[in-house]
Amino acid sequence: MNIKKITWIAIAIFSIVFLILFAFSIQRNNGEFVYPIDDTYIHMAIANNTADYGMWGIDKYSFSATSSSLLYGGLLTAIFLLIDHSLFIPLGFNIVCALLIFLQFNAIATKNNTPIYLYAFYTAMLLLFVPLPTMAFSGMEHLMHALIAIGFIYLASRMLSGEEGSLGLLLFFSILIGSVRYEGLFLVGIIPFLFVLQRKYGVATFIFITGMLPMILFGIVSVSNGSHFLPNTILIKSDASSLSNGALVNFIINTLDNLVYHITRLYLTVPILITGIIAYRTRNHKSLIFYASAITFLLLISHCAFAKVGRYNRYESYLIATSIFAYMLGHDVFKAFIRQYFKSKIAITIVVIILLAPWIKRSYRNYHRTIQATHNIYDQQIQMSRLLSSLPDNITVMANDIGAISYFNPNIHIVDMVGLGSIDVLNMLRNSTSSEEKREGYSEIAKNNESDLAVIYDHWYPNEVPKGWRKIETWTIQNNVICGHETVSFYAINTNMDDILKKELANHNLPKDVIRNK
Repeated sequence: MNIKKITWIAIAIFSIVFLILFAFSIQRNNGEFVYPIDDTYIHMAIANNTADYGMWGIDKYSFSATSSSLLYGGLLTAIFLLIDHSLFIPLGFNIVCALLIFLQFNAIATKNNTPIYLYAFYTAMLLLFVPLPTMAFSGMEHLMHALIAIGFIYLASRMLSGEEGSLGLLLFFSILIGSVRYEGLFLVGIIPFLFVLQRKYGVATFIFITGMLPMILFGIVSVSNGSHFLPNTILIKSDASSLSNGALVNFIINTLDNLVYHITRLYLTVPILITGIIAYRTRNHKSLIFYASAITFLLLISHCAFAKVGRYNRYESYLIATSIFAYMLGHDVFKAFIRQYFKSKIAITIVVIILLAPWIKRSYRNYHRTIQATHNIYDQQIQMSRLLSSLPDNITVMANDIGAISYFNPNIHIVDMVGLGSIDVLNMLRNSTSSEEKREGYSEIAKNNESDLAVIYDHWYPNEVPKGWRKIETWTIQNNVICGHETVSFYAINTNMDDILKKELANHNLPKDVIRNK
């Protein structure tokens, strides 16, 4: 048995698990393929509108800085232009990313002489704890993020440790990491900082500039289209107030709270910190192992403090993958530490189980919930999309889950009541401090956009739904694990829409496990 054979075995296991998930999902959803996250359809809607109408947005009528990944949206757009607008393109793209991660680990393990049994353990961790099959099934950008992050950290660590490396390739990865997700900017700050400590100011400057370039260029485009420099996805999650009147203190407290909460959930930092400390104390502080551990540790701290762990456990998937990569590089150092301080195999086993416990729980939740998540999306978002497709063309819909309804209905105008896809809503929310102000704001926005109806979660808008909106019906799904709420409400806004909406709702055949209330 060698590393190459283990890699192919891991790929075979990945393929089998993936096909099982696919088969069960198809069976669960009346023979249809459905993604387990509505956000996947947002990426596809933006790619559709950009490819067909030259408009980067959730609909073809206006620009919106909605996408969480400039690179993923751009690649989907290119594929849609060159090949097809198929529903399965994000799925196929993620399968390719998963396979590339296996090959990436294969190349790194081969170059660094990783023992066979440890390499088998680390590939099993990729399957179980990222986990590659469920993340590929999501159709999102997270596996591409992991692939690029691992490559960027490895290339930077080699150069920092004095090994041979290509600055051009490192700068290329800097551009990729700066555009794959905005969390990639953590590495754009960390790696140049380490080069500055080595007094390599030119390299640090080039890496920082190339990493920031995608965000800067998109910011310029965004401002020129009447939006903000930063994307809506960042602004809507930030505090709209200034850093005065105690806001700075609250920011520091919340940051520390996030840091402690996320670290205790993941336990990712413990082995990496130990590896880095041992490498430093044994005078290997200029080694590949030390720098890979240091970069990964600082990345974990940055993400835990300033970003988040998602409901589908997807935002931290790249952290799991980069951590496994760091473990693989530092296996000798960490193994020596374990043997020095834990003489009993039973004690070693207990320590490993404790460290992996949060990962095991996370993995179980991902595998257990994936099929049900697809069914939730089928019962709610897909049914909403089909109802809207039965209504007249070119209507204006106010909604808070905008992915599937915008992808499957390219002619409707979407007003995103969360603000991620609509700049007027975003500005209103950032300037409103009470439910009354938001209610008046939504009413004014509905009037300005000549909105016809709203499809929203009432639970998200306590005392904020305008009084003139008339609730026609609600749908409630069962065993919700992914949707924003189990009950979605349909409101008529335009007086001409009441009878039409009532008729189409009455004619719409819902799945048996969706409860309809009029």
